[in-house]
Amino acid sequence: MKAFPQLHFSGCISAVTEGGGTMGFLSGRMSFERFTVKVGEAPVSFTDEHVEKLSNFGIGRWSGIAGEGVDIGFLAGDHILDLEFKPEKNIIHDCLCFSVRIDTNKVPADLVRAYTAIELEVMTADNPSGYPSRQQRRQAKELAKERCRSEAQSGQYRRMKEYPVLWDCQTGLLYLGASSSSVHDIFRPLFRQAFGVDLSLLTAGGSAQLIAERLENTRSLDDLDAWTYAGPRKKIEVNWLQDFSGSNDFLGNEFFLWLWWTLDQEGDVITLSDETELSCMIARSLALECPIGETGKDTFSSDMPSRLPEAKKALGLGKFPRKAGLALVRHDERYELTLKAETLGVSSALPPRLESESIQARYEDRINQLRHLTETLDLMYEAFLAERLRADWEERSTTIREWLAVGADAPRMVIVDPDDSAGGSSRSVANRPSSDMVDDDNTEDSLDSDALEEAAQVEEASQLEEIDELEGAGELKGPGDDEEAKPQMPVDSFVDGSSPS
Repeated sequence: MKAFPQLHFSGCISAVTEGGGTMGFLSGRMSFERFTVKVGEAPVSFTDEHVEKLSNFGIGRWSGIAGEGVDIGFLAGDHILDLEFKPEKNIIHDCLCFSVRIDTNKVPADLVRAYTAIELEVMTADNPSGYPSRQQRRQAKELAKERCRSEAQSGQYRRMKEYPVLWDCQTGLLYLGASSSSVHDIFRPLFRQAFGVDLSLLTAGGSAQLIAERLENTRSLDDLDAWTYAGPRKKIEVNWLQDFSGSNDFLGNEFFLWLWWTLDQEGDVITLSDETELSCMIARSLALECPIGETGKDTFSSDMPSRLPEAKKALGLGKFPRKAGLALVRHDERYELTLKAETLGVSSALPPRLESESIQARYEDRINQLRHLTETLDLMYEAFLAERLRADWEERSTTIREWLAVGADAPRMVIVDPDDSAGGSSRSVANRPSSDMVDDDNTEDSLDSDALEEAAQVEEASQLEEIDELEGAGELKGPGDDEEAKPQMPVDSFVDGSSPS
């Protein structure tokens, strides 16, 4: 029987797969950050040599250590112990498909303190004062550490995590199913050592540079600064980008702001530079944060969170969008995903269902879907940059500022809880306690689920009843009430995957 190397552990082992298993990107939802390979270093095609390098740097097959108590290596992709690398398995449709596993073997700090306390209790049993001396404290700590080291060597506290990887030689992009910068910092040196190639994280600023070069407008990009769009106009240092001096990643936040304004004011169909049409809707989740760190964060969860009065008010008060759930339809292909502003990283992307007959055909179609989704997101971002880099952007900026000023004055929507028989309980749609941005990485529900649609109908009905009551009493009147209502795209147009006419 063939044994896996370095897997004879005793005690408790934790194994976590984040999108890995069954070749990661080739089934289920997709979450990823994109990396670029330096021009001239990307392979024209993948061969047996690349698969051999994966095998040589498989987990447990090389002596590299990422840090104290941390080991890293490649996996063949089928599961967290898979080291059976094969060209026919790992080279699919001009892509190298595999996984990376990171093992940590660290004793919990609480356990170290507990062992120290146990040792001290024994040592101080005969002390007249009942208190330990300084020397006894040092001895207790050393004994506790020695006990922890002995237990760690047996693998008792080993925790394994798998992240899927797809390297596409057609586009020169590498997709990594991890958003953590600490994972990136561990993965990139391993990749460089294995393939002799340097990777660069493709953020909103990096993508803007590539697009500006294609548009032959890099000078305008070099002169950009972050400005407030609400209140007095002033240049700012974005709080979450202070560690990245000179970064243009704030353009991702402005992209979300432009997208929000476009969908609200110009309609939900955007014509892209390749003359295709994109139907877009901000759906399910939305997260905003104050760019100067003064007024905190807001998170919203709704079928269409950008239409919530409180969401518009948070935007009008100067907060920048940082993460948004999107529903996209292009070429009659519908995608649901969560997009992060600064990195343009994708979480929990659900592509259309495949009907391929063979496994190989399904894998190839799945890779085509990944490429199509990436192309669609890049074309959306390019549509924004084409306007942002124009000389007349100040005019558009003024229009957006006026729209934000109206949003800042939006009324607060109060909803009566339909489950409260007395009718005296109310809640604010957006005033839900949350200190973190919404993350859909583990969400398995889709927009067209019966449960979500039914819940949305119940909530919408209760909202409309409350609004009618308030309007009848003359207590609710917002900006634009006297104007003709702008037609909006119904949610149903996305339920069956069809794009609006």
